[in-house]
Amino acid sequence: MYFTGQNQALKLTNCVFENNRGEGGDGGGAVFVNGGSATIINSHFVSNTATNGGAVCFNGTNQQVTNSSFVGNVATEHGGAISNGSATLQLTNSSFQGNQAPQGGAVYSDYGRSQLVNSVFFNNGGANTFVLEDGFSPSLAASFSVFESGATGYSDAGNNLLSTVSPFVSATSTQLRDCSPAINTGSNQAYSTANGPATDLAGNARQYNGGVIDRGAYEYQGNPTLLTVSNPAISTATVGQVFSQPFTASGGGSGQYSYSVVSSNLPTSLSVSSAGVLSGTPTQTGSYSVLVQVSDANGCVGVASAAYSLTVSNVALPCGTVVFVTQNGAGLQNGSNWANAFAGTALQTAINTATTCGAQVWVAQGLYKPTTGTNRSISFVMKPGVAIYGGFRGTEGQLGDRPTIIPIADQPSSSTLSGDLSGDDGPDFANNADNSYHVIKNDNNGLDNTAVLDGFVISGAMQMETIQLMSGAEPSTVLAVVPA
Repeated sequence: MYFTGQNQALKLTNCVFENNRGEGGDGGGAVFVNGGSATIINSHFVSNTATNGGAVCFNGTNQQVTNSSFVGNVATEHGGAISNGSATLQLTNSSFQGNQAPQGGAVYSDYGRSQLVNSVFFNNGGANTFVLEDGFSPSLAASFSVFESGATGYSDAGNNLLSTVSPFVSATSTQLRDCSPAINTGSNQAYSTANGPATDLAGNARQYNGGVIDRGAYEYQGNPTLLTVSNPAISTATVGQVFSQPFTASGGGSGQYSYSVVSSNLPTSLSVSSAGVLSGTPTQTGSYSVLVQVSDANGCVGVASAAYSLTVSNVALPCGTVVFVTQNGAGLQNGSNWANAFAGTALQTAINTATTCGAQVWVAQGLYKPTTGTNRSISFVMKPGVAIYGGFRGTEGQLGDRPTIIPIADQPSSSTLSGDLSGDDGPDFANNADNSYHVIKNDNNGLDNTAVLDGFVISGAMQMETIQLMSGAEPSTVLAVVPA
């Protein structure tokens, strides 16, 4: 259709333009408007071709398109669906899919000013969906619309949505699928301002049940079943223990659900599978969160209403058990067994841990110092109710399994508590000026005869004041005090 003439107007309603071809420089495979104003309502443009404006080419004055659909239109140069040369274009509740052009798969603007509202665009060339000619100051503002992720060329006037999945039921239809983000998210006021008709492109009521208008040319008939995600009920885990909890999806379309992570600070030891199970064996304490989304076979996507929070803690040692220590530590280093023993640098931590329930501390063979630094005032501190045993090989299951310790028969313990902080002591107390003042210091800390130190070599205190007892506790009878 060719329309030209200043101060003239054209109105097209309930029309279908299909398989038309416009050749030559004017453009507009289905409709060419030059000079006059056109109003296009409830019309469908499919498989039209032209040099510029595969479906429609506008030049001059005011143009309005409402409740219309553009599918599979092609321009060999500009504007697969619409080329706006110099018009003011108001595009309301219209849908665009599969339109193509080297510049502007959906809309190309030369001098024109375009406003898009309540409209839906998908598979029109991604970043090439909209093209504005450089140097002529065209504009294209969009609000309350849905765009394929990656679409550029428009200015965001608010309330726009991006989608990685087609909002349409098929590649050849612009009707909305059952969980399209376009459903119930349009602007009723914008549609009223555009004087939109009471029915959509299919002849259905434009606002289903009088509710919020949909975006695009078609109103979805029904109440969509939203796809939702529920977080696991259990929100705590323990270091070193296997953890597995499912996320639960409901609603949406049909078919098998597939889960993915939107955002997360989970440690590498925990992950969410595509089946929606958070699992792994935590290796470190901390507070973590993960936001999960789910999709179904129809491409419906739902995101959890809030991130799931998980707190990972160390295992709580039951009273009456043992806290294990080796020189280098092992595994999770939480002291729960030899395979997860505290390191020697955490011997005092092990003693403190045992304090809460009167557990024993078993210390394997090796050299243990009060500090890894040079502060001579730092000493080991015993605790009431805690028995500290040394001389283990690091494999024993019972206290009686450790090697026999007889200091006076040249069978001293293999566990040494040393004040030689720099490791340079020599014969006859050489180089001990920087050693710890006290290897063990108990200064009015409430000790009684439940505080036991058994099976250690204590070495390297600077003034030979190796053990300082100020609270009345009795030292163990199995002690070897050896000068450096």
